[in-house]
Amino acid sequence: MTEKSAPTALSRAEISADVLLELKDLHTHFHTDDGLVRAVNGVDLTLRRGRTLGVVGESGCGKTILSRTVMRIVPEPPASISGHIFWHRQNGEIVDLATYPVKARQLREVRGKEISMIFQEPMSSFSPIHTIGNQIAEALLVHERVSKKEAQERTIEMIGMVGISQPDKRFHAYPFELSGGMRQRAMIAMALVCRPTLLIADEPTTALDVTVEAAILKLIKSLQAQLGMTVMIITHDLGVIAKMADDVAVMYLGKVVEQGPVEAIFDAPQHPYTRALLKSMPRLSNTGSRLEAIRGNVADPYTVLPGCAFFPRCGEGEQDRCTAAMPPLVEVGDDHLVRCVMREGVAHGRGSG
Repeated sequence: MTEKSAPTALSRAEISADVLLELKDLHTHFHTDDGLVRAVNGVDLTLRRGRTLGVVGESGCGKTILSRTVMRIVPEPPASISGHIFWHRQNGEIVDLATYPVKARQLREVRGKEISMIFQEPMSSFSPIHTIGNQIAEALLVHERVSKKEAQERTIEMIGMVGISQPDKRFHAYPFELSGGMRQRAMIAMALVCRPTLLIADEPTTALDVTVEAAILKLIKSLQAQLGMTVMIITHDLGVIAKMADDVAVMYLGKVVEQGPVEAIFDAPQHPYTRALLKSMPRLSNTGSRLEAIRGNVADPYTVLPGCAFFPRCGEGEQDRCTAAMPPLVEVGDDHLVRCVMREGVAHGRGSG
């Protein structure tokens, strides 16, 4: 990506004081030999301080690329980013992370220190030839002026804080010497050692058994309360969303199709895709009955569908209305927005999307 102009700061009077991160018309497109992939295709989202935002959707809907775009760790090129990532720093400054060159010093200062990430697969994220302790301590040495001794002491403290026994010994362990659950805890320790303002958790319980999953989710909530963090959790599991999130954003083919408080999304879902996801969730009350599957598959990422991208899989839409143009986000309740032409008459639109 070519170097852009310097970031534009916004007046605090323009944005509510409890806002931490704002995404405005954010796009991440990949230029490939087979065509253009619109992985993130015009996302508008707001994260508020101290809350947990759950981003949910099927595989291929753009959730992980959205989180990596916020961190600015997608490869540029082949990716190109446009739109705005307004980050509200602890000192009151508001900067647009999307306007920095990808190797800018300012991005390195934010990444890992102010915004940190738990990656989906810790075994592939850790170096196999360095100890867990050295890899965690490296973040402190890069972002803070500390000695190697102090970095080791703080790393051991954090390893213990995430529930790994004998942290002084585990500091010298290699990733292959730890179980899956312990590696996930070590990844959380690496993400939190600099005490970030925002923690992004990308499928933090993938491939873990249910007991370890419950422990990891409980750990994240506990550390969020202790450290006063804001959390963005990326998942396809609505059960995780129900346990963890205060607010929910439902993504489909690179766009947010519904967003709002978790109670509104679960009690009164407005988009057909959200309703289909909820109907496909296993419940204890469904004993003996078959789960409802969402018909069809997520569309080919190279295909640009006219109008609503979910229409080919939707049983509630109307051909003429749903394929005419991409519907805007409309407000259907307090902070509850939906992108569906069947709801356009309910309230005023929020952007053209």
